[in-house]
Amino acid sequence: MYRDERCREEGFQFRLEKLYNSGHRVTNAEKAGLKAQLTERQLEVARTVARMGYYDKDGASADEVATELGISTSTLSTHLRRIMAKVFDFIFEGDNVDDTIEQ
Repeated sequence: MYRDERCREEGFQFRLEKLYNSGHRVTNAEKAGLKAQLTERQLEVARTVARMGYYDKDGASADEVATELGISTSTLSTHLRRIMAKVFDFIFEGDNVDDTIEQ
């Protein structure tokens, strides 16, 4: 039984104010396809960045991540640019991205 049905049975009234779509769920096959695009080193960098919360508001700094990986911040930046380029290529493969940009 769904929650809304249970609420109705119990006589609760409710009003839906916002409904969010979580979007497309990435399948294991899609994850594997994206991972296959990355080198082992890029996967290591991506895992470290994720584990250390680099993209989180209060996550690790570039200096902290670079130190953890034993590389300079400029090398980290290069790795991240290359990783993101492959991610974007994977996501937008076959799309004409220029057509989606408003002039």
